Amino acid sequence: MPLSYKSGRYGIDMNQIKILRRLDYKVDISITPFINHSMDGGPNFSNMPYIPYFVSEQDAHNKTQKSILEIPLSVGFTRINFKNSAKIFNFIESISPKLLGVLAKFNILERIIFSPEKESLKKMKKLIDIYLKKKIPIIHLQFHSQNIIVDGTPYVKGEKNHKRFLQRLDGILDYAINEKHLKSVSCSEFYDIFKNLPKAF
Repeated sequence: MPLSYKSGRYGIDMNQIKILRRLDYKVDISITPFINHSMDGGPNFSNMPYIPYFVSEQDAHNKTQKSILEIPLSVGFTRINFKNSAKIFNFIESISPKLLGVLAKFNILERIIFSPEKESLKKMKKLIDIYLKKKIPIIHLQFHSQNIIVDGTPYVKGEKNHKRFLQRLDGILDYAINEKHLKSVSCSEFYDIFKNLPKAF
């Protein structure tokens, strides 16, 4: 029986959460913090938390109720103060998206998405380092499983890009596990870990 869920096209809402509760799901992983999908007809997650949380506040750390744990995709910025970085990023994105490329080029402000489909190995390593410095309890990697094969999705086209994708995936897993000594866990395993953490999380 499945215990975790990811909505297609990031379209999670409270109606789906209620259904997931009834079906005894434990975890949702649909939220992509600091990202606005509204231009593509999707939701705006630009102000959503990047730290895992129980969807309903009254359910949080109440083990007698069914609680859906949201594990957001790991997204952050090159500056450790994500809150201020997000405000600046969102404002610039709303008035001049091209300026974001200039800021990233000069290492002034850049958003990093923890996915080998979207980022370089260097940037993903930097995000791991920032998450560890901020003591975030989990680093959540995402990619389309179809990209394990050539031309599995439009996000990784052709053999050369596929080879680079696999190199980035292998590289970030090696960095996380062998250099930073992080442990790989399933969503349901992390649910059991998280519900016993101090309420600061």
